[in-house]
Amino acid sequence: MRGRKLYEIISVKTGLSIIKMLAFCALFSVMLLFSALVMRRPASVWAGVTSDRASEQTDPNPDPASNGADKASGRTSGRSPSCAAARYRICPDGIWRKVSGDPGYGAFVPDLPDPLSLFDCSDAYVSRRIHLSETFNILKRRIGSPVLSDKSEPDAASVSSYTTPNTAVCCFTGDIMCLRGQQYDAKTKKGYNFLPSYRFVSRIFNNADLVCGNLETLVSPSNPLTKDRKTDDNGTPVCNAPSGLLCALKKAGFDMLLTAHNHCCDYGADGIIETKENLDRYHFANAGTAYPGEQAGTGGNYCIFEVNGINIAILTYTHLINQRSLMSHEELDTMVNRYDSERVGRDIADARAAGAEFVVVYCHWGIENTEELTEYQIRDAEKTAEAGADLIIGSHPHCLQPGRFIETSDGRTVFCIYSMGNFCSSMERDINNDTIILRLELARAADGSVTSALSYIPCRVTHYRSHSFVVVPTDSELNGGISDRRLREADERIGEVLEKTEGGMLPRY
Repeated sequence: MRGRKLYEIISVKTGLSIIKMLAFCALFSVMLLFSALVMRRPASVWAGVTSDRASEQTDPNPDPASNGADKASGRTSGRSPSCAAARYRICPDGIWRKVSGDPGYGAFVPDLPDPLSLFDCSDAYVSRRIHLSETFNILKRRIGSPVLSDKSEPDAASVSSYTTPNTAVCCFTGDIMCLRGQQYDAKTKKGYNFLPSYRFVSRIFNNADLVCGNLETLVSPSNPLTKDRKTDDNGTPVCNAPSGLLCALKKAGFDMLLTAHNHCCDYGADGIIETKENLDRYHFANAGTAYPGEQAGTGGNYCIFEVNGINIAILTYTHLINQRSLMSHEELDTMVNRYDSERVGRDIADARAAGAEFVVVYCHWGIENTEELTEYQIRDAEKTAEAGADLIIGSHPHCLQPGRFIETSDGRTVFCIYSMGNFCSSMERDINNDTIILRLELARAADGSVTSALSYIPCRVTHYRSHSFVVVPTDSELNGGISDRRLREADERIGEVLEKTEGGMLPRY
């Protein structure tokens, strides 16, 4: 009996020892793996982590929803967030010019762990990610490829010309929404992280010289977010986003955001003012709305960019405003760029006089969720082309609409795409999630004139990993090798819409 008990005791002790040994080996293996990952990261990355540790205690860029705004005014601090590196700054003559040096734009680095698993939009964390951005720009200058899959090798033919004098590459997008679904999907413990939505297009943007999109939302911290107030008392949709959206758009590569749209007055004059304050705080060039009493031109009507020696003007107007009753007549006249053909003609003439050589006009118009064009879209596109626009981009229908090459009375050919659809949203229909990036290439000819070439990059807003609203180019060569049924079907639908373009063909990039 004693022998059997002793044998049982020995067996139990032996089993426990084996379990302890296995646990120790597993722990040791995890530590070795972690050490290997640490050693692979550049020293500058870890230097940034340690140097910013003190700033983790307070968030210098509090999210509006976290009660970090100024309690007296409801507005955010005037301090510039650390993620607000800008490629362009406005000069005393009113023209936006590139800043000296490389601001460290890109957020996604092929040779480093995916920052999405670590990123949020508190400034303490963003400052760490800037070290990843610097590494990316070193790789970008060394490689020069506009898009690389994680394991692809660059070749000489893929070298980008985005820094070549007298040439310019510009990217334009449709409606950047920030609806309830997007806000819930981006919510984190420290704020809102919208950057995953733009991870696949950031490389395209970072190798363009200028990136512009229509920001169809307010960023007004003293008012409820869309997830907290979807509609007003009459059932009209209300659009208001946290400032984390601007952080993500800046990191993704946007330089200019347009604010003339039907939701710009959703919270009256205060909503416009606070949105512009946030855009200025993040160093976005912006046009479409203005501060009270602001002068026309660089204030609200247009911006002019000097891009590698070529001056490009971008103007924006809205035909539609949802909440007119919240604005006085004077506020509507001075703070919102409402479409008027005579005003458009004056603004284009002013931009030309200020040095613009190529003029892009955004028009917020049309009917939602249909490819059918209205008579006034066709009429006003012709008027805008005759007024001197070189490119016309439509927004508001939330779906792609075909384009038209307009022949003007002075012999020019002006392309108009009546709607580029949503660039990013949480709308559910296929037509709401098919979108494009319009790519404009400009070059100065030997006689001093500026020539242009247009192409498009088809994209789809879709689910990717744990994120629901991600903009993915449908071409596997532009998205790192992803190919699935959803992208192929979206690619076909986009091609079918753009094949209806009148007077010519918009080529695929």
